[in-house]
Amino acid sequence: MYRDFYGISEPPFSIVPSARFLYLSERHREALTHMLSSLSGGGGFGLLTGEVGTGKTTVLRALVTRLPQETQVAVILNPSYTTLELLASICDEFGISYPESATVKQMTDAIYQHLLDNHKNGTQSLLLIDEAQHLMPDVLEQLRLLTNLETDSIKLLKVVLVGQPELQQLLQQERLRQLAQRITSRYHLLPLTQEEVSEYINYRLRAVDCLHNVFSTANNQIIAKATGGIPRLINLVCDKAMQLGFQRSMHQIPKELVEQACQEVLDWQLPTLKSVETKKQGNKRFMLPLAAAVAGVAVLGAGYGLALWSGDDKQPDSAASVSVLPVVASQPVSPTPAAVVAEAVQDIVAQQPSLPLYDPRQAAVNWMHLVNQSASERHAMQSLYRMWGYDTQLSQANCESSGRVGLSCYKGQGDLEQLGLINRTAILTLTEPGGIPYYAILYAVRRDSVELLLANQRVSVKPEWLAARWDGEYTLLWRPPLGDKGAIRYGQQGPRVRWLDDQLSALLGVQQSRDDIFGQGLLEKLRRFQKAQGLSVDGIAGPRTLMVVDAAMNLPGPTLQPQATAQEPLDNSQQLPVEITAMAYPVLDAEPLPLYSRLVPLEPSSTPQAQAAGQTGAEPPALISHQADQSGDEGWDLNAIDYSDMSPELASHLKSAIAATSDGELPAEEPVAVEEKAKGADTIDIADLPVAVQNRIPTLNFQTHIYSSNKESRWVKVNGKEAFEGDSIAPGVLLRSIEPRRVVFDFESYHVSMPALSEW
Repeated sequence: MYRDFYGISEPPFSIVPSARFLYLSERHREALTHMLSSLSGGGGFGLLTGEVGTGKTTVLRALVTRLPQETQVAVILNPSYTTLELLASICDEFGISYPESATVKQMTDAIYQHLLDNHKNGTQSLLLIDEAQHLMPDVLEQLRLLTNLETDSIKLLKVVLVGQPELQQLLQQERLRQLAQRITSRYHLLPLTQEEVSEYINYRLRAVDCLHNVFSTANNQIIAKATGGIPRLINLVCDKAMQLGFQRSMHQIPKELVEQACQEVLDWQLPTLKSVETKKQGNKRFMLPLAAAVAGVAVLGAGYGLALWSGDDKQPDSAASVSVLPVVASQPVSPTPAAVVAEAVQDIVAQQPSLPLYDPRQAAVNWMHLVNQSASERHAMQSLYRMWGYDTQLSQANCESSGRVGLSCYKGQGDLEQLGLINRTAILTLTEPGGIPYYAILYAVRRDSVELLLANQRVSVKPEWLAARWDGEYTLLWRPPLGDKGAIRYGQQGPRVRWLDDQLSALLGVQQSRDDIFGQGLLEKLRRFQKAQGLSVDGIAGPRTLMVVDAAMNLPGPTLQPQATAQEPLDNSQQLPVEITAMAYPVLDAEPLPLYSRLVPLEPSSTPQAQAAGQTGAEPPALISHQADQSGDEGWDLNAIDYSDMSPELASHLKSAIAATSDGELPAEEPVAVEEKAKGADTIDIADLPVAVQNRIPTLNFQTHIYSSNKESRWVKVNGKEAFEGDSIAPGVLLRSIEPRRVVFDFESYHVSMPALSEW
């Protein structure tokens, strides 16, 4: 958008990794050296961790380019697989053929033979796994077994695990101690320093032949401080700043625009640092060495407290801003004249910021506004998926989408004790005393408080407050074993039975039976576990029992005991009722939800689960296929359609259409091209909409506009995300068409147009 203005060949701060912009700081070079040295030795595993956006994938790409030519590399970028799927991916990356219905043993044998052949030919085999924090413990154990093949001096397969800090916690589990001991090289990648941030920004600008001094040294320091030195955030801020400079025809970005870019990009990702700095400076500014002056402030504060206690309406002018200050004991106390004390107190009162008095009526209004914003269960489901690391569109935020990422949706009835045992975040259906229903996410359960997420607010309440509004109904996501959420019962046979025996044996500290038949021994283990966990001792591993096993194994996923900082930050941006404490909303990193299931659907007769079902009569697991459902209208309940997310006009049209087609057959529609419909529809410019409608349109920032004669090649980047025709780009906003100089979207009953690369 701004290439011609700045005279550059391409945008310099794209977040897509590119060899042209490869910048290796001292930390990146050190990480690269560690990984290369571990691969040149005889070790089996290397570990590279770092926070989101610190450049782990950059190091990974640099590592691949520096490997010897006699190296065959297999790269797995998204390892949310079962053991069988991971082995299949490794075979695919190494070019190993295997039968369509191959077992774990067949694939393992094929991989072993390939490794031996590579060793004979003088070729080193290397497996690189990115985002390894998503690996299941049993998959990690299978990786360890693959590295067992070795010669007298070296391992035939070397593995590099790359992931977020959660990977280190995962490897600390007792059951993975054997794998942890085989890691010969570990490196945790830290963010860039302030000096490296300046070098990084200038390096990117030089790479695109930029002749302008876009960012000054002082502005580079502002960006470094705001982003914490994380390269991905630096790219986002600099790109936004250059957009703002282009809009204002400024080749050198001033401080004001840099700060604006930081605010627009980082407000939803990082807690504000200015308030922290102001607080630190304020503490230094107001600490007086004179004990007598401090005592005077204390007396003034105490007098204000007595006035409130006695119910006196007459309050000191600045009493709300007066606080007791710490006495510096290391300095001697000398007599101070009363005039000096009074002057010191007056200076403190004048300099401290005034705090607004608590208004219970305004607090109640703020709370009801928050409740009304939380009235949509779909928005709550969006937040729940985001806690699992997936960003969904509103149309995808439902239970049916969980199978795409190997999760399962469970709706149940219970209490806090049961949810604490399951230890997964959940959506709670709450009702205010006035009868207003709304949805909140149970985020954390502390010793004497409960933390909830409502809309974009995190609050802390007492368990008694929650009990008065919650009837026990909840919805949660969990990860079923081997992708099958069905119960495991006595007499069944198959890999899920073996999985259950392995987990229960590890949790109870008893010997594994190494049998895939659900017999009396496994039944006794299951009943013993259920009794110890306070579950119904029925000897059936149903969803609740499997979820508790999942929690006991400490597998990756959002828990009800999120890691807390030394002092949780509070959110004082708005007043809430006294029984509700506002807290800073957590930072949730998410990736787009995949369009199709990550589980590759197989023929029912070829899957191990189906073979087990054939022996025991159990139904095979239902895997979501990427093929469209061709069953017509079968299974659709038109009377159960949810009209709450539709505009009144759209809901009315849909109800009329359903009523007019009571025989079940929809009227035939003349085939009209999408482009012709868009041209024939009545569109209205966004500026010409009624003011009330304009106020309801959410924020829209079109950052990229790509138009092509091929409809499939048209796309835009809006609010930081790529979107195509037909996508939902914001709550209630559907992208209708992308035209050469504008976009058209549907909002409520309007077809609205906006100029390309504009912002609302």
